[in-house]
Amino acid sequence: IQQWLSTDTKNKYLGICAGVAFAKLVGVNCINFLNDEAWRGCGLSGEVQLSIAVLSSTADSSHGLLQTQLEYHYENGPLISYTDAQPPLFAMTYAADIVAQRIKQLEQIEGSVGTTIDRKTQWLCHACTYINSTSTGKCGFCSESRNYCLPPVGQMPGSIAIVVPTSGQFLLSSVHPELSDSAVKAHFIELLLLFAAQKYSQTS
Repeated sequence: IQQWLSTDTKNKYLGICAGVAFAKLVGVNCINFLNDEAWRGCGLSGEVQLSIAVLSSTADSSHGLLQTQLEYHYENGPLISYTDAQPPLFAMTYAADIVAQRIKQLEQIEGSVGTTIDRKTQWLCHACTYINSTSTGKCGFCSESRNYCLPPVGQMPGSIAIVVPTSGQFLLSSVHPELSDSAVKAHFIELLLLFAAQKYSQTS
């Protein structure tokens, strides 16, 4: 990956998570972000399901792109909106809603400890689930504001998580394949870089 990025660097970029947010600074002009401020500060993380939305005919569907596991690690990365008139070479979208999952988790936590929380004197941090005193405006565990709110339910599913645009040699991923739980998932980045360089084949 380092060798690929360091050779003929013009029109090459690999952006993961926060790196996607800087993509426009290096000339990747075919993307926007959905509700970026809310997602950037939400503190949500976990494994999320993805689905392949665009697969160029130049890829061999019998090889790694489709065989790679489609659950990857997310850490409040930007949700990508693709704006180019030409469809990307490759794109994966979110198939799950981490906000809905988080709300369900919070409801379970509140249900399990609900009898011990005095709403007049305590509040449950939606970011880390720490129980705080109402005399404090920030969480004593994660320092999140009491006014912290989650991004909207339903915004994540269908938005782009990984994209290889048609122009240039760019790979943008708002998820972290390299932090996922298997070497196969980490290797996915290498497969996509080959695809971005249009050197992807069944023997790659």
